[in-house]
Amino acid sequence: MTDISDESNIGYEEEGEEEIIEDDLDINNDCDGEDKKKNSGFLKQFASKQPFYKMSLPISYSEPRSFLEKLTDQGSYLDIFLKVKNIENEEDRFLEILKFYLSGWIQQKIAKSPFNPIIGETYQCKWVHTDGSTTEYIAEQISHHPPSSGFCMYNQQNGVIFHSYLSPTSKFWGNSLENSMEGKLVYEIPSLEEEYIVEAPKIVVKGVLVGSLSTETIGSTNLICKKTGYSAEIEFKGKGLFKSKHSLLVKVKHPSSKKALYTLEGKFDGTVSITSTKTGKTTTFFDINNETIQPTNLPSHELEENNSRVVWKHVIESLLNNNEDEASKQKTIVEENQRALAKTREGKPWIPKNFIKVDNDDDQNNVYYYTKLIEIRKEIKKNN
Repeated sequence: MTDISDESNIGYEEEGEEEIIEDDLDINNDCDGEDKKKNSGFLKQFASKQPFYKMSLPISYSEPRSFLEKLTDQGSYLDIFLKVKNIENEEDRFLEILKFYLSGWIQQKIAKSPFNPIIGETYQCKWVHTDGSTTEYIAEQISHHPPSSGFCMYNQQNGVIFHSYLSPTSKFWGNSLENSMEGKLVYEIPSLEEEYIVEAPKIVVKGVLVGSLSTETIGSTNLICKKTGYSAEIEFKGKGLFKSKHSLLVKVKHPSSKKALYTLEGKFDGTVSITSTKTGKTTTFFDINNETIQPTNLPSHELEENNSRVVWKHVIESLLNNNEDEASKQKTIVEENQRALAKTREGKPWIPKNFIKVDNDDDQNNVYYYTKLIEIRKEIKKNN
């Protein structure tokens, strides 16, 4: 059996414990039976004062797929990204990269959490496009405690690469979970030697203990292309107590102008408008209701035993059949198996199969790169 165990404390620093005790939680003691069921067991984990990332949410909060697969949502509007290489104007290229980035975060419709991948878990898929090209995707779990994942999405024919190394962290705020992802998202056009770098926003899930589950995207970040000088100040805004009018606000800037070149406003219906500060003209920039493209998974007979679809197969099937008790049981089996395997590997460093560690100096944006990344860059430059 392939060793896909949980590897803690080897080559990674443990995050500090988030000390949250039951008395600090704002919970209505008169909540209904369903809410009490949600709370049962979950609060007991806080009393143990273990790191939050080691806590296990009730199975009712689980989305039936792994985090490695959930990251493919970033490719729902890949057609935007595929055309950037052929855009001659630097400003227009930057706006399209900005559009592709926003398309992945504009509206989080699913208020449930994917499975935290086990160390060594992988996921692969591809998108086949109408122009005959293929976008490949590969992801691997680099560490489990604390969690960190690497992924690479690339289309050689259209000359673009999208990759990242992310370390998700969570904080609990009484009745909500705030999920952050430390790391950089990197969009590359190798033939132009351009990199566009940005961080992921935060995802907040409300109604964790009491009430209905809902999801919001919040936080501020900057999209930057050092070569061209273009940048975008991005602010994702949740609805909040005062029902914010905008879901996001963006200012696009360039060193050649003291004022922002464009301002963007997002609405909670998934639409984004853009206004040119030069002309004052406002147009539709993006609409999340546009047609998306879905990836194709590998045939089941080609899946290795550490593939996400294999690792979580019985949990996924149980959830899809609305059998939460069996799903919880199968999830426990996965977790116990990886703990047992981890004990057999104590003192041995984990070496990822598809990603390699790089020096984290000023010229590096990620800590782990896809092992074929350099080769892919060379091929793109050669053929584009």
